[in-house]
Amino acid sequence: MSGTPPACASASPTASGASIRIFRGIPDRLACWGRRRGRPPGRRGADRPPGAGGGLRGRQGAQGAQGAQGVAGAAGPAGPRARRDRLARRGPPASRAPSARQGPAGPVGAIGPRGPIGPAAALDVEGDADADGFADWIEVAAGTDVHDAGDAPADVDGDGIADFFGRGGPDAAGGVRFLDLAAASYVTCGVRTDGGVLCWGGGLDGEGVPPTGRFTTIDAYLGFMCGIREGGQAACWGGINVAAHEDPPAGDYRQISVGQDFACAVRADGRLACWGYDIGFGVTVPPAGNFLEVAAGTDHACAIRDVGTVVCWGNPTSGGTNAPADLVLRHITAGHRFTCGLDEDGRLRCWGLNQSQQANPPGGTYAQLEAGYETTCARRDDGTVRCWGATGGGRADPTAGLPFRYVTMGYVHGCGIDVEGTARCWGDNLYGRATPPN
Repeated sequence: MSGTPPACASASPTASGASIRIFRGIPDRLACWGRRRGRPPGRRGADRPPGAGGGLRGRQGAQGAQGAQGVAGAAGPAGPRARRDRLARRGPPASRAPSARQGPAGPVGAIGPRGPIGPAAALDVEGDADADGFADWIEVAAGTDVHDAGDAPADVDGDGIADFFGRGGPDAAGGVRFLDLAAASYVTCGVRTDGGVLCWGGGLDGEGVPPTGRFTTIDAYLGFMCGIREGGQAACWGGINVAAHEDPPAGDYRQISVGQDFACAVRADGRLACWGYDIGFGVTVPPAGNFLEVAAGTDHACAIRDVGTVVCWGNPTSGGTNAPADLVLRHITAGHRFTCGLDEDGRLRCWGLNQSQQANPPGGTYAQLEAGYETTCARRDDGTVRCWGATGGGRADPTAGLPFRYVTMGYVHGCGIDVEGTARCWGDNLYGRATPPN
């Protein structure tokens, strides 16, 4: 699977150029539910431009200094003082006239306007200036003072995660917010805005128990999940074949895609790496070269070279590896022995197994797509979503009327992130996989 087009990378075999975006998330924990397939690059992919797959969001600059206080109004003029008469040559001296009272003070000037926001300042992502247990960047996001330990983000449930990010206690922003989602068979997981992963549903193979730490992107297929940490390292969890799927090769990665108990990823230098369970089709032996995005399915995988052309490997029997000749894509995803992608014009192109019409996409232009087992959903530029392929359980009926900035597809349910960052799901809700913790 693979669901978010890569950004900040481009491939242009011709003068027109083929571009691929790779997105990268902001720090947050992981969360998961249901199953999911292909996904676009780098979330460091998905509507988040990558820095080799996804850089951290620029740090917030320090607040500009407060404007100077208005000058106090001038004091009112003093009343005239009576002139003292000169002493007469004869007779008593003239009496002194009383001093006139000083006029009232003028009004205090109004407070000057707030100064402009200062230039971006270097904020240590891991720093904790006031030693209150919350990193400075989290305090900036939550609106608390990074230099005042008494002004810390709320943590109602005491789990060490600011309620602002929505785990447990009330969220200052109105609910849990996500940067990335991955739908598996019985679980859905999402990367929260603090980089942590949060999962819901009923994972049977450990896919609902993500590792700790901050991630930028995650992907899932059936009962197996993987993600890329903030530092670029890959990590995996869940999966039926526990003997050979949880140890990605060392190195830095910018995009990752999960198949059935195997995964492939694009390294920071563009080379491919695959690992996990290989049923005999060489699916964990990727081709050489430089690539922009990779998509893993049940027992095959396809990737986009840095010039936009497509190469596939693995099980050839159902056509999922038979990419059209001279095809140039900017985004790709894979499901159960079928593959789909977006060409340079944003049109859908699919090939492979088609018993549920999953390789027969609708017309129009799209910005992002992701394949599940036998269903694919694609997002248009205006955020509306269209799904095709198998329709059982309502999996092809996304929440009506809601614009999304990202979609993911699992086995019989799908989910998306709306424009507010809230997760919305549809389809079969067994184990609560389609009920995100909002």
